Amino acid sequence: MDKKLIGKAGKDYIRNELSARDPKEVVNELQSKHGLKLRHITDVYPLLDLHKKSRLEVHSACLHALVQAMIDKIDTSEDPSNKYEKLLAETTPYLGVGPLQRIPIALLSKYPDLASDEELRDMVQNADIFDACPMAMKRRIWKADLALFQQHMLTLLNNYHHDEHLQLISRDMRVGGVVAMIRDRRQHPIVEAILDRIGEDTTIYSMFLDFIRLVFDATPYPSVCTLRFDLLMALHEREFKDVYRIDGAHNLAWTLDACIRNQVLDDSRLQNLKDSLSEFQNMKRYSPVYGDVAMILMDPTASNLFSAYILEKLRTFVDKAPRASAMEPVKLVADLINLGANAKNIMENELKKAPKLDTAKHDRFWKIMIGMLADDNKSERRSELSTDQASTINGVLGEEEVCRKVYLQYVLDAATNLDILSLARSLPPILDHFPPLSASVLHTFGYESFFQTFMDIIRRMHLPSLLTKPEVAKVIMEDFLVPATRWSWFVHEHVVQLFIDCFDTRVIGHPGNAGESVRQVGVWAEKTCQTGAKNDEKHMDNLYSLYRALIEQSHNIYDGHVKIAPPGVMDFLRNDDNLEEVEEEAEIMEEG
Repeated sequence: MDKKLIGKAGKDYIRNELSARDPKEVVNELQSKHGLKLRHITDVYPLLDLHKKSRLEVHSACLHALVQAMIDKIDTSEDPSNKYEKLLAETTPYLGVGPLQRIPIALLSKYPDLASDEELRDMVQNADIFDACPMAMKRRIWKADLALFQQHMLTLLNNYHHDEHLQLISRDMRVGGVVAMIRDRRQHPIVEAILDRIGEDTTIYSMFLDFIRLVFDATPYPSVCTLRFDLLMALHEREFKDVYRIDGAHNLAWTLDACIRNQVLDDSRLQNLKDSLSEFQNMKRYSPVYGDVAMILMDPTASNLFSAYILEKLRTFVDKAPRASAMEPVKLVADLINLGANAKNIMENELKKAPKLDTAKHDRFWKIMIGMLADDNKSERRSELSTDQASTINGVLGEEEVCRKVYLQYVLDAATNLDILSLARSLPPILDHFPPLSASVLHTFGYESFFQTFMDIIRRMHLPSLLTKPEVAKVIMEDFLVPATRWSWFVHEHVVQLFIDCFDTRVIGHPGNAGESVRQVGVWAEKTCQTGAKNDEKHMDNLYSLYRALIEQSHNIYDGHVKIAPPGVMDFLRNDDNLEEVEEEAEIMEEG
């Protein structure tokens, strides 16, 4: 068959012929020269014409049958690969051409070593051809071209990091369905795509581990740690034993995975975690596996489990002062959080051990926390921290990751129980220790996770109380959430979404009784719009959309009887590109 009739070259040839000669003559010549070479085909064509079957349909069906027959023969063949060298050479040019590409793909899938190095280089030059290559061929190409492999993986990692659903579940400090969350993470299309590229190839997996270390060193986000953890465990779940057994972090990850699934840290599993770390105790030089272990421990679901465990352990000491031996599990789990928190430092500086915790500072904090937990059980309590409590808490919130995580877990418990006195004394220090621009990734991520989870608890459990109980509104909204919006666009957006959620018939109840509480939401929205952070141009469109949704939602329920139109919010919306729509909405509000 004349190759110039296929692909771009074929199109150019036919176009040139049709423009240079009589089109009818060209078509007849092409049909005669390149039609089906079958006996009596000239008698069959008129019959097919009567059935309104075009030449394209006929030839496509024949081509499909021939290609399938050839692929079936390749798949079932037990012949050595050299028998197919000529066929591969003849069909490789058609890797990027429709149904014909199935033939070289079938050959390369079965005999990945059949292609020469020169043919591999040619495949890389054409993105369409490379995309059509079977995965076995891509792995062979990546092994010879590390930069190409890293470029390909970087695209996947970027998409993973910016996936909104994955970001949402990674910031949830109180996951409801843990098993479902793990399934969502490990069956995510991007994770599946990376697993597909690794397969059971130990060399590609080693290349991926080296690459993800480089990525983490440059961008030490928790999402990279989650991916590191989930990929290892997904390989375990697929029973790719040859692959995961070369990973020195496997034993610790396997134990940790069981703890997270069951949300339990018992003595046995704590001992297993301790044993997994023992091999690194007397290292003479840095091991990349130690950095890998630290990365896995930095996964948010792991550190949330650890911090919640410490808080629950401290509760058991409320009625009886703990002995030194009773505090050992707390110290071990605190060390695990600390190891994860120092993953970047360990990798960057090739440390053999994580920096030690300040024992005196942490012991003082544990004592303060036990005292606060004991106060929560008293009938008469202070609504403010004592001088000693305030001094200790303020001394750790900005600096100590372990203490900060445990303290935030305490506040989330108080929010769950709507313990207003506990919230009144424990929320102010959080406002005093917003992460500065120079803060670590974990400090910022921890605060964002806390605010997302805190507001989710209020939304799910306490919105009616927020609108109907002045003491709840004051402590949670007026003294905490509204002032917190000045810190970042993240909190600002979530607080406005909380306002929107207030305009729900299930929350407001009868509109006749909702006037004052709804007006209060308008006051909060006005102040939030005035003082909330608007320092990130990338998120301004979303803020406009949220404030517009707030105005629209208030107008849409109960026939507009509970609508709001705070002047400052309406002025802010007039800065939006959709100026005319906003002004129309303002006129509607004024007419109402």
